[in-house]
Amino acid sequence: MAKGRRNRPDPEPKIGEGGAALTDDRKKQLAGYISEIERIDAEIEPLRADQKAMYESAKDTGFDTRAIRFIVKKRKVAKDKQAAFEAVVDVYQHALGMLADLPLGQAALPGGHGRARPALADGADHALARQLDGGVSLRRPS
Repeated sequence: MAKGRRNRPDPEPKIGEGGAALTDDRKKQLAGYISEIERIDAEIEPLRADQKAMYESAKDTGFDTRAIRFIVKKRKVAKDKQAAFEAVVDVYQHALGMLADLPLGQAALPGGHGRARPALADGADHALARQLDGGVSLRRPS
């Protein structure tokens, strides 16, 4: 038989990352947290049922519930965070050529696919425009 310690339960169980002893006060505190979480769950359940009924009603009238869920989720995100995220997605899509089928995406491609591009307003960054346009200057002839 191998020598070693048997797995004996601690006489005073500990909880949490700090390993605090489970005193009577801590037991009451734990019971309070659990009781409150259960109460909140009981309040949420009817709301979830109402939400499910709304999605079913939308589906019955011909709406795409997947799209509705996406919109609801998107509207929860803070506006500034959403704008920053969408800007990054647009950059990635442009880098992958995923926007090339849109008019604005075609205009952003080098040479603009043979389309005439509008002249830049005075004071615009012409060097940046040349770089984006594959080295072709967009400056109006003087």
